[in-house]
Amino acid sequence: MAAQTISAWTESTVQGFFYASCTALTDANNEVNYTNKTPSGLDTSKPWTLVVSASASQDGAAAPLMIWGGYADNFAISGTTARATATNGVQLGGIGVLRSMRTMS
Repeated sequence: MAAQTISAWTESTVQGFFYASCTALTDANNEVNYTNKTPSGLDTSKPWTLVVSASASQDGAAAPLMIWGGYADNFAISGTTARATATNGVQLGGIGVLRSMRTMS
């Protein structure tokens, strides 16, 4: 996989809410980009929101947003320049084409 960089998740509390952030960078040679699995601080028994911010579409085209879920502690996503796969996890769904997602205030 050429030129993909994934930062570790940083966790904090913002106005009483759990907040986690990470950065995933890739280049035009890749058709996929992904993060590490969400941190264990995310309590999935409570409502949560995913916000995606892209500085540009990959390869000049709109990139799909896929949601993956893991069923073991060693769940991980890996990939090649064209495809992401999961260890001990599955693709749960996604948004066909990600054009733009912005937070509302």
